[in-house]
Amino acid sequence: MNALQILLLPLSWLYGAGVAVRNKSFDWGIFQSRPLGAPTISIGNLMVGGTGKTPLVAYVAEYLQRQGKRVAILSRGYKRESAGFILVSDGRRIVAGGMESGDEPQELAKMLPGVIVGVDENRVRGGQKILQQFPVDVFVLDDGFQHRGAKRDLDIVAIPFSGKSQVDGSDGFLSSPLLPVGRQREPLRNLRRAQHIVLTGARTLKSSPAIFQEFKERVRQYTIADVSAVDYG
Repeated sequence: MNALQILLLPLSWLYGAGVAVRNKSFDWGIFQSRPLGAPTISIGNLMVGGTGKTPLVAYVAEYLQRQGKRVAILSRGYKRESAGFILVSDGRRIVAGGMESGDEPQELAKMLPGVIVGVDENRVRGGQKILQQFPVDVFVLDDGFQHRGAKRDLDIVAIPFSGKSQVDGSDGFLSSPLLPVGRQREPLRNLRRAQHIVLTGARTLKSSPAIFQEFKERVRQYTIADVSAVDYG
């Protein structure tokens, strides 16, 4: 830990306390999770930066689409220059620009013709807006793990797999401090909320079964969720 990180430690502690209070408020029923109006799958992560979450959202949405489901993706629209609900794609064409929607929703809309894509910082409101206009069988929440105001039927957490030992922290995961010192958005113990953990970008997994097993054993300290791997390449 360098000098700057040491200076930022009090902020990291405050951030962690805020996260804990907010999560307990949902656990104890002080804050309520509200349904979107259709079965909902959340795809999220525990850390900032590239975790392969967006490709996993596309992977899940495309799979559901192949099963004949009418799918809608809801994102908060990170770094967009707008607020409230914006319809990005009506399933036939893209109807909002990147500045309105943010880069990731644009990317998903281009990758997934036939899928409704919308953005709203309030996912429940966004889901209601979409259902007013379109029939939807399944909602997929992009970056939904921390958005506990939206009730979900399945919580999936994406974790990047590098092929190196995830246990000793050599790639920065499973040992990173909370923001702003490190990259963690929540403590590892909060993985207990997830029903499934997905290792993303696991191209080297077949040649590294021991590392995969090592990782699963470490994860089992925090959650009983199933663990699988996917490679988009």
